[in-house]
Amino acid sequence: MEPTQPNPLVCPHCQQIDQVSKVTAVVSGGVSAGVYAAPMRRGGYAALPGASQTAQSMRLAAPKEPVFRPSINVWVIVIASIVFVILSLSFANWSIDIVLITLVCALIVWLIWLSRRDKRRRALFLTHHPQWEQAMAKWNALYYCGRCDGVFLPDGASGFVPIDQMGAFLYS
Repeated sequence: MEPTQPNPLVCPHCQQIDQVSKVTAVVSGGVSAGVYAAPMRRGGYAALPGASQTAQSMRLAAPKEPVFRPSINVWVIVIASIVFVILSLSFANWSIDIVLITLVCALIVWLIWLSRRDKRRRALFLTHHPQWEQAMAKWNALYYCGRCDGVFLPDGASGFVPIDQMGAFLYS
């Protein structure tokens, strides 16, 4: 008779399996969405879409994805273009307005500052996003023990981690 393999879903802390659930299942089971009735001042009710999430689901939620949003968008380019058109018209008429030139110079300095800031923010994003991807891969494999209020990976190598230390564990 072959020796039995230990169940990888046994909690490494309490050695039980009856309260063990996949973290993704606990989180998705703790979120509900629907249409809710909200009372109105003049009587009656209004139908409002909404969502609710249990405290347990929030505690076990996936790490937030880092996002990079560039500062320079279409509106900044449009405003800069309008200012440059006005400046070129003022040069064509030889009526140079010091205030307008100052504004254009300030705009140019501001655009350079935004560009440099975006470059730094993008570098941070490119550093943090791969770390987040690794943390998500780990989070997708986690199991939760309701008896011990902690998480673990089924490989058994990482051991048991209390839920309040889950964030640090995911990025380790």
